[in-house]
Amino acid sequence: MGFEARPLNELAELIDAGVAIEMSVSGRTTIELCQLASRAAMGAGRLILKGASTLSTEDLRAIGAYANGRVLFKD
Repeated sequence: MGFEARPLNELAELIDAGVAIEMSVSGRTTIELCQLASRAAMGAGRLILKGASTLSTEDLRAIGAYANGRVLFKD
């Protein structure tokens, strides 16, 4: 099972524990991605988002605002 299939709360717990997670943006809302980015900003974990070029500039800015430099966007 890829990270994309895991429940949001499980991903948040992993990020809180300091895990760096690489996952696709497909199947997740911008709000969910912002929540994960916020968790990464508060802890030691990182979030790597594949397929981020499919998101709007507005969505990328929103996620980045929560991320505090802890999220990497991949094409």
